[in-house]
Amino acid sequence: MAPLSIFKTTKLMKKAVLAALVAGTTFFAIAPAFAASHHHQPVCHKVRVHHHWERHCK
Repeated sequence: MAPLSIFKTTKLMKKAVLAALVAGTTFFAIAPAFAASHHHQPVCHKVRVHHHWERHCK
């Protein structure tokens, strides 16, 4: 019965390590996107106002 429990433990450890790697990779992939969101340049669009074009920026 001992070898069977070793395989279960190894399988569980592999899943735990894989889950930790996926969580870390996801965090480091998403974190820069949220950190840079307040440094964006204003987005401007040309809009038609009273028969002429104006640029509106947000």
